[in-house]
Amino acid sequence: MARTLQTFTVIPVLLLLSSCGGMSDPGQGMSDSGKSQPPPTSTTYMVGGNVTGLSGNGLMLELNGGSDIPVESNGAFTFPGSLSSGTQYNVIIKDQPAVRREICTVTNGAGTVGMADIGNVSINCVVAVGFVYVVDPNSQIGAYGITPGTGAPIPDGSFSIPTASVYQAMVAAPSGNFLYVLGQEPSQISTFAIDPDQGALTPVNGLVDIGPGGATSMVMSPSGSFLFVESTDTLSESVQTFKVDAATGALTPGVILQRSISCIPGACAGAGRFVVGSDSRYLYRLDLDLANNTGSVTPYAIDPVTGALTAGTAVSFAANAANTDGTSMAIDTLGRFLYVATSAGVPLMDTSATVATYMIDPKSGALSPGSTSSVANGAFLMVPDPTGRYLYSIYWGGDQLISNILSLAVDPSSGALSQIGPAVPIAVTTDVAACDPSGGFLFLGAGGGAPFTGNLGGNDLTSFTIATGGVSPGAVSLSGEGMHIPVESGSTPPGGSALAIVE
Repeated sequence: MARTLQTFTVIPVLLLLSSCGGMSDPGQGMSDSGKSQPPPTSTTYMVGGNVTGLSGNGLMLELNGGSDIPVESNGAFTFPGSLSSGTQYNVIIKDQPAVRREICTVTNGAGTVGMADIGNVSINCVVAVGFVYVVDPNSQIGAYGITPGTGAPIPDGSFSIPTASVYQAMVAAPSGNFLYVLGQEPSQISTFAIDPDQGALTPVNGLVDIGPGGATSMVMSPSGSFLFVESTDTLSESVQTFKVDAATGALTPGVILQRSISCIPGACAGAGRFVVGSDSRYLYRLDLDLANNTGSVTPYAIDPVTGALTAGTAVSFAANAANTDGTSMAIDTLGRFLYVATSAGVPLMDTSATVATYMIDPKSGALSPGSTSSVANGAFLMVPDPTGRYLYSIYWGGDQLISNILSLAVDPSSGALSQIGPAVPIAVTTDVAACDPSGGFLFLGAGGGAPFTGNLGGNDLTSFTIATGGVSPGAVSLSGEGMHIPVESGSTPPGGSALAIVE
Protein backbone atom coordinates (compact mmCIF):
# COMPACT_ATOMS: atom_id res chain seq x y z
CA MET A 1 0.00 0.00 0.00
CA ALA A 2 2.88 2.35 0.79
CA ARG A 3 4.32 1.70 -2.75
CA THR A 4 0.95 2.80 -4.22
CA LEU A 5 0.80 5.98 -2.18
CA GLN A 6 4.35 6.95 -3.26
CA THR A 7 3.46 6.60 -6.91
CA PHE A 8 0.44 8.85 -6.68
CA THR A 9 2.40 11.37 -4.65
CA VAL A 10 5.18 11.80 -7.29
CA ILE A 11 2.94 12.43 -10.29
CA PRO A 12 1.55 15.80 -9.22
CA VAL A 13 5.07 17.02 -8.43
CA LEU A 14 6.31 16.19 -11.90
CA LEU A 15 3.35 17.90 -13.50
CA LEU A 16 3.92 20.95 -11.38
CA LEU A 17 7.59 21.20 -12.28
CA SER A 18 6.74 20.88 -15.94
CA SER A 19 4.14 23.63 -15.84
CA CYS A 20 6.55 25.92 -14.00
CA GLY A 21 9.34 25.53 -16.57
CA GLY A 22 11.52 23.32 -14.39
CA MET A 23 12.76 21.26 -17.45
CA SER A 24 15.97 22.51 -19.07
CA ASP A 25 14.47 22.14 -22.59
CA PRO A 26 10.71 22.60 -22.82
CA GLY A 27 10.63 21.09 -26.32
CA GLN A 28 12.72 17.97 -25.64
CA GLY A 29 10.95 14.81 -26.83
CA MET A 30 8.04 16.87 -28.16
CA SER A 31 7.03 18.11 -31.57
CA ASP A 32 5.68 21.53 -32.29
CA SER A 33 2.23 20.05 -31.88
CA GLY A 34 3.18 18.60 -28.52
CA LYS A 35 3.56 14.96 -29.66
CA SER A 36 6.55 12.69 -28.76
CA GLN A 37 9.27 12.13 -31.46
CA PRO A 38 10.95 8.69 -32.16
CA PRO A 39 14.68 8.38 -31.38
CA PRO A 40 16.99 9.24 -34.32
CA THR A 41 17.61 6.40 -36.87
CA SER A 42 21.14 4.88 -37.00
CA THR A 43 23.15 5.80 -40.14
CA THR A 44 26.05 3.36 -39.57
CA TYR A 45 26.02 -0.28 -40.56
CA MET A 46 28.02 -3.48 -40.07
CA VAL A 47 29.93 -5.39 -42.77
CA GLY A 48 30.06 -9.18 -42.74
CA GLY A 49 29.31 -12.34 -44.63
CA ASN A 50 29.98 -16.05 -44.69
CA VAL A 51 33.01 -18.38 -44.99
CA THR A 52 32.82 -21.79 -46.68
CA GLY A 53 35.35 -24.51 -47.45
CA LEU A 54 37.87 -23.44 -44.80
CA SER A 55 39.94 -26.37 -43.53
CA GLY A 56 42.75 -24.71 -41.58
CA ASN A 57 43.61 -21.75 -39.38
CA GLY A 58 45.48 -18.54 -40.12
CA LEU A 59 42.91 -16.88 -42.38
CA MET A 60 42.85 -13.11 -41.80
CA LEU A 61 40.31 -10.78 -43.40
CA GLU A 62 40.78 -7.04 -43.77
CA LEU A 63 38.23 -4.26 -44.26
CA ASN A 64 39.23 -0.97 -45.90
CA GLY A 65 42.92 -1.45 -45.17
CA GLY A 66 42.62 -1.33 -41.41
CA SER A 67 40.04 -3.45 -39.66
CA ASP A 68 41.32 -7.05 -39.42
CA ILE A 69 39.59 -10.13 -38.09
CA PRO A 70 40.93 -13.70 -37.80
CA VAL A 71 38.66 -16.50 -39.05
CA GLU A 72 39.15 -20.00 -37.67
CA SER A 73 36.04 -21.79 -38.91
CA ASN A 74 33.31 -21.78 -41.51
CA GLY A 75 30.20 -19.73 -40.93
CA ALA A 76 29.18 -16.11 -40.48
CA PHE A 77 31.60 -13.30 -39.67
CA THR A 78 31.18 -9.59 -38.91
CA PHE A 79 33.84 -6.89 -38.78
CA PRO A 80 33.98 -4.86 -35.57
CA GLY A 81 32.81 -1.26 -35.80
CA SER A 82 30.48 0.11 -38.42
CA LEU A 83 30.51 2.28 -41.54
CA SER A 84 28.35 5.25 -42.40
CA SER A 85 25.85 5.11 -45.22
CA GLY A 86 27.53 6.12 -48.47
CA THR A 87 30.97 4.82 -47.42
CA GLN A 88 32.93 2.59 -49.79
CA TYR A 89 33.90 -0.81 -48.38
CA ASN A 90 36.48 -3.32 -49.58
CA VAL A 91 37.09 -6.74 -48.01
CA ILE A 92 40.29 -8.58 -48.92
CA ILE A 93 42.24 -11.66 -47.81
CA LYS A 94 45.13 -10.28 -45.77
CA ASP A 95 46.59 -13.69 -44.85
CA GLN A 96 45.75 -17.04 -46.42
CA PRO A 97 45.23 -20.11 -44.21
CA ALA A 98 48.30 -21.98 -42.98
CA VAL A 99 47.20 -25.19 -44.74
CA ARG A 100 49.43 -25.94 -47.74
CA ARG A 101 47.90 -24.75 -51.00
CA GLU A 102 44.67 -23.60 -49.37
CA ILE A 103 43.51 -20.49 -51.24
CA CYS A 104 40.56 -18.33 -50.17
CA THR A 105 38.86 -15.87 -52.51
CA VAL A 106 36.36 -13.05 -51.97
CA THR A 107 33.16 -12.38 -53.88
CA ASN A 108 30.82 -9.43 -53.26
CA GLY A 109 33.70 -7.91 -51.31
CA ALA A 110 33.45 -4.31 -52.50
CA GLY A 111 30.68 -1.74 -52.79
CA THR A 112 28.97 1.19 -51.13
CA VAL A 113 27.17 1.01 -47.79
CA GLY A 114 23.49 1.77 -48.20
CA MET A 115 20.80 1.88 -45.54
CA ALA A 116 21.28 -1.63 -44.17
CA ASP A 117 24.00 -3.94 -42.88
CA ILE A 118 26.20 -5.62 -45.50
CA GLY A 119 25.91 -9.37 -45.04
CA ASN A 120 26.59 -10.93 -48.44
CA VAL A 121 30.41 -10.92 -48.54
CA SER A 122 31.40 -14.48 -49.47
CA ILE A 123 34.74 -16.13 -48.66
CA ASN A 124 35.27 -19.46 -50.39
CA CYS A 125 38.34 -21.59 -49.62
CA VAL A 126 39.76 -24.45 -51.69
CA VAL A 127 42.85 -26.62 -51.26
CA ALA A 128 44.35 -26.42 -54.76
CA VAL A 129 46.02 -29.38 -56.44
CA GLY A 130 48.62 -27.13 -58.04
CA PHE A 131 49.33 -23.73 -59.59
CA VAL A 132 49.13 -22.26 -63.09
CA TYR A 133 51.10 -19.20 -64.19
CA VAL A 134 50.29 -17.12 -67.27
CA VAL A 135 51.69 -13.86 -68.63
CA ASP A 136 49.21 -10.99 -68.39
CA PRO A 137 49.40 -7.47 -69.91
CA ASN A 138 51.47 -4.76 -68.23
CA SER A 139 54.35 -7.12 -67.46
CA GLN A 140 52.54 -9.23 -64.90
CA ILE A 141 52.36 -12.95 -64.23
CA GLY A 142 48.87 -14.04 -63.23
CA ALA A 143 48.95 -16.86 -60.68
CA TYR A 144 46.08 -19.31 -60.22
CA GLY A 145 45.38 -22.32 -58.05
CA ILE A 146 43.90 -25.43 -59.67
CA THR A 147 40.51 -26.52 -58.33
CA PRO A 148 40.34 -30.26 -57.58
CA GLY A 149 38.05 -32.17 -59.92
CA THR A 150 37.49 -29.38 -62.44
CA GLY A 151 40.80 -27.57 -62.86
CA ALA A 152 38.96 -24.23 -62.69
CA PRO A 153 41.42 -21.35 -62.03
CA ILE A 154 41.46 -19.88 -58.50
CA PRO A 155 42.87 -16.30 -58.46
CA ASP A 156 46.11 -16.32 -56.47
CA GLY A 157 47.64 -12.90 -57.09
CA SER A 158 49.83 -11.26 -59.73
CA PHE A 159 53.58 -10.67 -59.84
CA SER A 160 55.68 -8.17 -61.78
CA ILE A 161 58.25 -9.21 -64.37
CA PRO A 162 60.80 -7.03 -66.23
CA THR A 163 59.24 -5.24 -69.18
CA ALA A 164 59.74 -6.85 -72.58
CA SER A 165 58.13 -6.40 -75.97
CA VAL A 166 57.08 -10.06 -76.05
CA TYR A 167 57.26 -12.88 -73.52
CA GLN A 168 58.27 -15.88 -75.55
CA ALA A 169 58.12 -18.72 -73.05
CA MET A 170 57.76 -19.70 -69.42
CA VAL A 171 58.80 -23.01 -67.87
CA ALA A 172 58.71 -24.40 -64.35
CA ALA A 173 61.46 -26.60 -62.98
CA PRO A 174 60.29 -30.21 -62.54
CA SER A 175 60.84 -29.80 -58.80
CA GLY A 176 58.22 -27.04 -58.75
CA ASN A 177 60.65 -24.73 -56.92
CA PHE A 178 61.53 -22.27 -59.70
CA LEU A 179 59.87 -20.49 -62.62
CA TYR A 180 61.76 -19.12 -65.65
CA VAL A 181 60.37 -16.43 -67.99
CA LEU A 182 61.94 -15.62 -71.36
CA GLY A 183 61.48 -12.09 -72.68
CA GLN A 184 62.45 -10.50 -75.98
CA GLU A 185 63.78 -6.96 -76.56
CA PRO A 186 65.69 -7.24 -74.36
CA SER A 187 66.34 -10.97 -74.62
CA GLN A 188 66.73 -12.14 -71.05
CA ILE A 189 65.56 -14.75 -68.56
CA SER A 190 63.90 -13.89 -65.25
CA THR A 191 64.00 -16.47 -62.45
CA PHE A 192 61.43 -16.72 -59.65
CA ALA A 193 61.33 -18.91 -56.57
CA ILE A 194 57.91 -20.53 -56.12
CA ASP A 195 56.38 -20.66 -52.65
CA PRO A 196 55.34 -24.34 -52.37
CA ASP A 197 52.51 -23.51 -49.96
CA GLN A 198 50.76 -20.55 -51.62
CA GLY A 199 52.34 -20.31 -55.08
CA ALA A 200 53.73 -16.80 -54.60
CA LEU A 201 56.68 -15.76 -56.79
CA THR A 202 59.89 -14.08 -55.56
CA PRO A 203 62.58 -12.86 -58.01
CA VAL A 204 65.94 -14.57 -57.46
CA ASN A 205 69.42 -14.69 -59.02
CA GLY A 206 69.05 -11.57 -61.18
CA LEU A 207 68.39 -11.32 -64.92
CA VAL A 208 70.29 -13.55 -67.35
CA ASP A 209 71.08 -11.89 -70.69
CA ILE A 210 70.87 -14.06 -73.79
CA GLY A 211 73.08 -11.81 -75.91
CA PRO A 212 72.54 -10.41 -79.43
CA GLY A 213 69.64 -11.63 -81.50
CA GLY A 214 66.04 -12.19 -80.58
CA ALA A 215 65.27 -15.03 -78.20
CA THR A 216 62.45 -17.07 -79.72
CA SER A 217 61.82 -20.04 -77.46
CA MET A 218 62.92 -21.94 -74.37
CA VAL A 219 62.57 -25.51 -73.12
CA MET A 220 63.83 -27.41 -70.07
CA SER A 221 64.88 -31.03 -69.96
CA PRO A 222 62.44 -33.18 -67.93
CA SER A 223 65.32 -34.01 -65.60
CA GLY A 224 65.61 -30.32 -64.73
CA SER A 225 69.36 -30.33 -65.45
CA PHE A 226 69.44 -28.04 -68.49
CA LEU A 227 67.57 -25.07 -69.93
CA PHE A 228 67.83 -24.50 -73.70
CA VAL A 229 67.17 -21.11 -75.34
CA GLU A 230 67.03 -20.43 -79.06
CA SER A 231 67.81 -17.04 -80.61
CA THR A 232 67.72 -15.73 -84.17
CA ASP A 233 69.73 -12.87 -85.67
CA THR A 234 70.10 -11.70 -89.27
CA LEU A 235 72.23 -14.57 -90.49
CA SER A 236 72.10 -17.40 -87.99
CA GLU A 237 70.25 -19.27 -85.33
CA SER A 238 71.72 -20.44 -82.07
CA VAL A 239 70.74 -22.65 -79.16
CA GLN A 240 72.41 -21.85 -75.86
CA THR A 241 72.58 -24.37 -73.05
CA PHE A 242 72.26 -23.28 -69.42
CA LYS A 243 73.09 -25.64 -66.59
CA VAL A 244 70.49 -25.43 -63.79
CA ASP A 245 71.40 -25.44 -60.11
CA ALA A 246 68.63 -27.53 -58.55
CA ALA A 247 69.09 -25.95 -55.11
CA THR A 248 69.19 -22.26 -56.04
CA GLY A 249 67.66 -22.17 -59.52
CA ALA A 250 70.72 -20.33 -60.81
CA LEU A 251 71.62 -20.65 -64.51
CA THR A 252 75.21 -21.16 -65.69
CA PRO A 253 75.79 -20.43 -69.43
CA GLY A 254 77.16 -23.39 -71.32
CA VAL A 255 77.78 -24.44 -74.91
CA ILE A 256 76.21 -22.47 -77.78
CA LEU A 257 75.16 -24.35 -80.92
CA GLN A 258 75.40 -21.95 -83.89
CA ARG A 259 74.38 -22.45 -87.51
CA SER A 260 73.44 -20.40 -90.57
CA ILE A 261 69.85 -20.07 -91.72
CA SER A 262 68.19 -20.14 -95.13
CA CYS A 263 65.13 -17.99 -94.50
CA ILE A 264 64.46 -14.42 -93.47
CA PRO A 265 64.67 -13.86 -89.69
CA GLY A 266 61.22 -13.23 -88.26
CA ALA A 267 59.67 -15.34 -91.01
CA CYS A 268 61.22 -18.61 -89.89
CA ALA A 269 58.08 -19.52 -87.98
CA GLY A 270 59.14 -23.11 -87.47
CA ALA A 271 62.53 -22.17 -86.08
CA GLY A 272 62.69 -22.34 -82.33
CA ARG A 273 59.93 -24.89 -81.95
CA PHE A 274 61.79 -27.58 -80.13
CA VAL A 275 61.09 -30.25 -77.55
CA VAL A 276 63.05 -32.61 -75.31
CA GLY A 277 62.28 -36.31 -74.97
CA SER A 278 60.97 -37.72 -71.71
CA ASP A 279 64.34 -39.33 -70.86
CA SER A 280 66.18 -35.98 -71.34
CA ARG A 281 68.61 -37.61 -73.79
CA TYR A 282 67.49 -35.96 -77.05
CA LEU A 283 66.30 -32.55 -78.17
CA TYR A 284 64.31 -32.14 -81.42
CA ARG A 285 64.24 -28.94 -83.49
CA LEU A 286 61.62 -28.03 -86.06
CA ASP A 287 62.85 -25.83 -88.94
CA LEU A 288 61.21 -24.38 -92.04
CA ASP A 289 62.81 -23.47 -95.36
CA LEU A 290 60.22 -21.09 -96.79
CA ALA A 291 62.10 -20.60 -100.06
CA ASN A 292 61.72 -24.30 -100.88
CA ASN A 293 58.41 -25.05 -99.08
CA THR A 294 60.08 -27.70 -96.95
CA GLY A 295 60.51 -28.41 -93.28
CA SER A 296 62.67 -30.68 -91.21
CA VAL A 297 63.10 -32.08 -87.71
CA THR A 298 66.59 -32.71 -86.40
CA PRO A 299 67.35 -34.85 -83.32
CA TYR A 300 70.23 -33.69 -81.09
CA ALA A 301 71.90 -35.86 -78.49
CA ILE A 302 72.25 -34.05 -75.15
CA ASP A 303 75.53 -34.48 -73.29
CA PRO A 304 74.47 -35.51 -69.75
CA VAL A 305 77.30 -33.51 -68.14
CA THR A 306 77.55 -30.30 -70.19
CA GLY A 307 74.24 -30.20 -72.06
CA ALA A 308 76.11 -29.78 -75.38
CA LEU A 309 74.08 -30.78 -78.44
CA THR A 310 75.23 -33.15 -81.20
CA ALA A 311 73.10 -33.28 -84.36
CA GLY A 312 71.73 -36.52 -85.73
CA THR A 313 70.00 -37.25 -89.04
CA ALA A 314 67.15 -34.89 -89.93
CA VAL A 315 63.85 -35.97 -91.46
CA SER A 316 62.27 -33.69 -94.08
CA PHE A 317 58.69 -33.01 -95.13
CA ALA A 318 56.71 -30.71 -97.41
CA ALA A 319 55.67 -27.44 -95.74
CA ASN A 320 53.20 -24.70 -96.63
CA ALA A 321 55.02 -21.38 -97.01
CA ALA A 322 51.66 -19.60 -97.29
CA ASN A 323 50.84 -20.53 -93.70
CA THR A 324 53.85 -21.06 -91.47
CA ASP A 325 51.63 -20.76 -88.39
CA GLY A 326 49.98 -23.99 -89.47
CA THR A 327 53.17 -25.98 -88.82
CA SER A 328 53.63 -27.29 -85.30
CA MET A 329 55.33 -30.11 -83.40
CA ALA A 330 54.69 -32.16 -80.26
CA ILE A 331 56.36 -35.11 -78.57
CA ASP A 332 54.70 -38.01 -76.83
CA THR A 333 55.29 -37.70 -73.07
CA LEU A 334 56.15 -41.41 -72.90
CA GLY A 335 58.92 -40.98 -75.48
CA ARG A 336 57.41 -43.14 -78.24
CA PHE A 337 56.25 -40.72 -80.96
CA LEU A 338 56.89 -37.26 -82.37
CA TYR A 339 54.14 -35.44 -84.28
CA VAL A 340 54.50 -32.79 -86.98
CA ALA A 341 51.45 -30.96 -88.33
CA THR A 342 51.40 -29.01 -91.60
CA SER A 343 48.48 -26.89 -92.70
CA ALA A 344 46.58 -27.50 -95.90
CA GLY A 345 44.99 -24.03 -95.97
CA VAL A 346 45.92 -20.36 -96.18
CA PRO A 347 46.45 -18.08 -93.17
CA LEU A 348 43.42 -17.68 -90.89
CA MET A 349 41.32 -20.00 -93.04
CA ASP A 350 42.73 -23.48 -92.44
CA THR A 351 40.36 -26.24 -93.39
CA SER A 352 42.54 -29.12 -92.30
CA ALA A 353 46.06 -30.17 -91.35
CA THR A 354 48.11 -33.25 -91.99
CA VAL A 355 49.71 -34.76 -88.88
CA ALA A 356 52.66 -37.04 -89.54
CA THR A 357 53.71 -39.50 -86.84
CA TYR A 358 57.40 -40.32 -86.41
CA MET A 359 58.54 -43.29 -84.36
CA ILE A 360 61.35 -42.49 -81.88
CA ASP A 361 64.16 -44.99 -81.51
CA PRO A 362 64.59 -45.26 -77.71
CA LYS A 363 68.36 -45.91 -78.01
CA SER A 364 69.49 -43.50 -80.73
CA GLY A 365 66.66 -40.96 -80.71
CA ALA A 366 66.40 -41.34 -84.49
CA LEU A 367 63.07 -40.69 -86.22
CA SER A 368 61.34 -43.01 -88.70
CA PRO A 369 58.07 -42.20 -90.55
CA GLY A 370 54.87 -43.70 -89.21
CA SER A 371 51.19 -43.12 -89.89
CA THR A 372 49.64 -39.92 -91.25
CA SER A 373 46.34 -38.42 -90.07
CA SER A 374 44.16 -35.51 -91.13
CA VAL A 375 42.57 -33.17 -88.61
CA ALA A 376 39.94 -30.50 -89.19
CA ASN A 377 40.60 -26.76 -88.92
CA GLY A 378 44.36 -26.99 -88.72
CA ALA A 379 46.71 -27.66 -85.83
CA PHE A 380 48.28 -24.40 -84.69
CA LEU A 381 49.16 -26.15 -81.43
CA MET A 382 49.40 -29.82 -80.49
CA VAL A 383 49.39 -30.79 -76.83
CA PRO A 384 50.08 -34.34 -75.57
CA ASP A 385 48.57 -35.49 -72.31
CA PRO A 386 50.98 -36.95 -69.74
CA THR A 387 49.43 -40.42 -69.84
CA GLY A 388 50.32 -40.85 -73.53
CA ARG A 389 46.74 -41.72 -74.45
CA TYR A 390 45.61 -38.44 -76.03
CA LEU A 391 46.79 -35.58 -78.22
CA TYR A 392 44.95 -32.24 -78.41
CA SER A 393 44.95 -30.26 -81.63
CA ILE A 394 44.15 -26.58 -81.12
CA TYR A 395 43.40 -24.08 -83.84
CA TRP A 396 42.38 -20.45 -83.86
CA GLY A 397 42.09 -18.31 -86.93
CA GLY A 398 40.76 -14.97 -85.77
CA ASP A 399 37.20 -16.19 -86.21
CA GLN A 400 35.53 -18.01 -83.35
CA LEU A 401 33.45 -19.99 -85.83
CA ILE A 402 36.53 -22.00 -86.82
CA SER A 403 38.44 -21.92 -83.51
CA ASN A 404 38.34 -25.22 -81.69
CA ILE A 405 39.98 -28.04 -79.79
CA LEU A 406 40.09 -31.52 -81.26
CA SER A 407 40.61 -34.45 -78.88
CA LEU A 408 42.56 -37.26 -80.51
CA ALA A 409 43.16 -40.79 -79.21
CA VAL A 410 46.70 -42.17 -79.65
CA ASP A 411 47.20 -45.75 -80.74
CA PRO A 412 49.83 -47.09 -78.30
CA SER A 413 51.53 -49.22 -80.95
CA SER A 414 51.61 -47.06 -84.05
CA GLY A 415 50.89 -43.57 -82.72
CA ALA A 416 48.00 -43.27 -85.18
CA LEU A 417 45.38 -40.66 -84.24
CA SER A 418 41.60 -40.91 -84.19
CA GLN A 419 39.18 -38.14 -83.26
CA ILE A 420 37.24 -38.36 -79.99
CA GLY A 421 33.79 -36.79 -80.19
CA PRO A 422 33.01 -33.41 -81.76
CA ALA A 423 35.32 -30.41 -81.78
CA VAL A 424 35.01 -28.06 -78.79
CA PRO A 425 34.72 -24.41 -79.91
CA ILE A 426 36.85 -21.75 -78.24
CA ALA A 427 36.12 -18.03 -78.33
CA VAL A 428 39.52 -16.56 -77.51
CA THR A 429 42.86 -16.57 -79.28
CA THR A 430 45.57 -18.66 -77.68
CA ASP A 431 49.28 -19.01 -78.30
CA VAL A 432 50.09 -21.61 -75.68
CA ALA A 433 48.47 -24.67 -74.13
CA ALA A 434 49.43 -27.47 -71.78
CA CYS A 435 48.01 -30.41 -69.85
CA ASP A 436 48.68 -30.57 -66.13
CA PRO A 437 51.00 -33.35 -64.90
CA SER A 438 48.09 -35.42 -63.56
CA GLY A 439 46.43 -35.55 -66.99
CA GLY A 440 43.16 -34.27 -65.59
CA PHE A 441 43.05 -30.80 -67.15
CA LEU A 442 43.92 -28.83 -70.27
CA PHE A 443 44.81 -25.12 -69.97
CA LEU A 444 44.86 -22.49 -72.71
CA GLY A 445 46.75 -19.22 -72.26
CA ALA A 446 45.67 -16.12 -74.17
CA GLY A 447 48.27 -14.98 -76.71
CA GLY A 448 49.76 -11.54 -77.07
CA GLY A 449 50.49 -11.74 -80.78
CA ALA A 450 47.01 -11.11 -82.18
CA PRO A 451 43.77 -9.36 -81.18
CA PHE A 452 41.31 -11.32 -79.11
CA THR A 453 38.28 -12.68 -80.89
CA GLY A 454 35.89 -9.87 -81.69
CA ASN A 455 38.35 -7.28 -80.28
CA LEU A 456 36.27 -7.28 -77.08
CA GLY A 457 38.88 -8.82 -74.82
CA GLY A 458 39.16 -12.26 -73.38
CA ASN A 459 40.37 -14.32 -70.46
CA ASP A 460 44.05 -14.78 -69.76
CA LEU A 461 43.47 -18.45 -68.86
CA THR A 462 40.83 -21.02 -69.79
CA SER A 463 40.58 -24.48 -68.24
CA PHE A 464 39.05 -27.70 -69.53
CA THR A 465 38.37 -30.97 -67.75
CA ILE A 466 39.60 -34.13 -69.47
CA ALA A 467 37.08 -36.97 -69.21
CA THR A 468 38.46 -40.12 -67.63
CA GLY A 469 35.46 -42.32 -68.35
CA GLY A 470 32.01 -42.30 -69.86
CA VAL A 471 31.21 -42.41 -73.57
CA SER A 472 34.21 -40.32 -74.70
CA PRO A 473 37.23 -40.65 -72.42
CA GLY A 474 39.80 -38.04 -73.34
CA ALA A 475 37.20 -35.48 -74.46
CA VAL A 476 37.47 -31.99 -72.97
CA SER A 477 34.79 -29.70 -71.52
CA LEU A 478 35.06 -26.09 -70.42
CA SER A 479 35.42 -25.80 -66.63
CA GLY A 480 36.62 -22.30 -65.80
CA GLU A 481 38.12 -18.99 -66.85
CA GLY A 482 40.70 -16.62 -65.41
CA MET A 483 40.89 -12.84 -65.41
CA HIS A 484 39.11 -10.93 -68.17
CA ILE A 485 41.43 -8.68 -70.17
CA PRO A 486 39.57 -5.88 -72.00
CA VAL A 487 41.01 -4.82 -75.35
CA GLU A 488 39.99 -1.80 -77.37
CA SER A 489 38.72 -2.43 -80.86
CA GLY A 490 41.55 -3.05 -83.31
CA SER A 491 44.29 -3.08 -80.69
CA THR A 492 46.76 -5.83 -79.91
CA PRO A 493 47.18 -6.84 -76.26
CA PRO A 494 50.69 -7.06 -74.88
CA GLY A 495 51.87 -10.33 -73.44
CA GLY A 496 53.15 -13.43 -75.14
CA SER A 497 53.22 -17.17 -75.33
CA ALA A 498 53.89 -18.12 -71.75
CA LEU A 499 52.21 -20.71 -69.53
CA ALA A 500 53.58 -22.96 -66.80
CA ILE A 501 51.98 -25.52 -64.47
CA VAL A 502 53.22 -26.78 -61.08
CA GLU A 503 51.69 -29.71 -59.21
